[in-house]
Amino acid sequence: MALNPDNEDVQWTAHTSDDANGAIMGAPQPAGENRWIVTDLAGRIVLIDGANGEALARLNAGLPGGVPATASSVAANTVLTQLSDGSAVVVELPKKEPPKKE
Repeated sequence: MALNPDNEDVQWTAHTSDDANGAIMGAPQPAGENRWIVTDLAGRIVLIDGANGEALARLNAGLPGGVPATASSVAANTVLTQLSDGSAVVVELPKKEPPKKE
């Protein structure tokens, strides 16, 4: 959910998954260029457009025995994700597409 500080209404909400494993782990993390990432119990990283809440990508980050505990840091289009077994994985995020010219 995104809030607009100039308005009482919710700006947008994002639905990440219909299954029970879609529960979000940790707080959303900034991913640069007005994008956010969330991780879920199914071992996915969901990249969300901060302007409208649209899911831009769903990336698998889990390993056998470990699911994301939180997406902890983003740098240069990669996210370092701590897993529940104490290990970590680096996942590359898709680059933001330039605006379309009309």
